[in-house]
Amino acid sequence: MTIHIVIVNYRTPDDLEQCLMSLMDHEPTIRYKVTVYNNDPTGRDMEVADRFATSGWHVINDENIGYARACN
Repeated sequence: MTIHIVIVNYRTPDDLEQCLMSLMDHEPTIRYKVTVYNNDPTGRDMEVADRFATSGWHVINDENIGYARACN
């Protein structure tokens, strides 16, 4: 079983960093996949998301696709 953790972010770099740090500090015991939809690719959020992309997590940051679309 694999769980998929989806994080939708828009202009909250500190909250995003805290969330991703928490996932790294308390990794689930089952297989998981993380996708971050960064809906503000021009802000500081991108720097935070890119730092964690090296953890093998997927970061989508080309454009603001909106909350509803990011969740689906």
